[in-house]
Amino acid sequence: MDTDKLKDLLNRIPYVVIVVFYLAYLAYDYYTFSEAGPQSPLFSKKQELDGINQSIQKLEVRAKKAEQFKRQLEEKKEKLRAMAVELAGLKGTLSEDLEIPAFIKTVVTEAKRVGLKVKSLAPLNEIEKPLYVERKFKLSFGGAYVQVIVFLEHLSKIKKIVQVDSIQLVPVGSQSAQYVQLDGSMTLNVYRYAGSKADEIIKDKKLQGGAG
Repeated sequence: MDTDKLKDLLNRIPYVVIVVFYLAYLAYDYYTFSEAGPQSPLFSKKQELDGINQSIQKLEVRAKKAEQFKRQLEEKKEKLRAMAVELAGLKGTLSEDLEIPAFIKTVVTEAKRVGLKVKSLAPLNEIEKPLYVERKFKLSFGGAYVQVIVFLEHLSKIKKIVQVDSIQLVPVGSQSAQYVQLDGSMTLNVYRYAGSKADEIIKDKKLQGGAG
């Protein structure tokens, strides 16, 4: 008897209405999750995901900048090494001072040794470079061609670096003689070490080390 009553009760339950209400509940729950504005959980999750994506993008940008900085740092290190080598070479070949009277006396002495007649030798302008200073001298002379060649050879052997530019030779007198006499002029370039910021840094470090 109880079984029959239970079946009769179950048959009276409106299942269709229950299903409809259940589906409506699910639809409302989905709506409140996804479409209920800034307060909805879906909106919060989207904001959280957007924040994570932005953080990832910022980290990627920082990583690229760090990699670029590393490459630039290595390039600067290579440039510094090259400049250090150049600096050491210049300091080994150039003196830090240039005594003009002493240099003029050296040139005149070498010219006399080979028989050249020095008409004038005067210092000209200075040209400042990043690591050295170039001083020009104008030399006017007279003599034979072979004497000029030997004189240039002697200049190449003196202690200071001397570069010869703008040589001009004009024959004078008889050109049928065994040694044709020439009037000539040339520009002599001499160099001295000018110092650099690297020297100041090294000097400061030495002073700091001595003070410590």
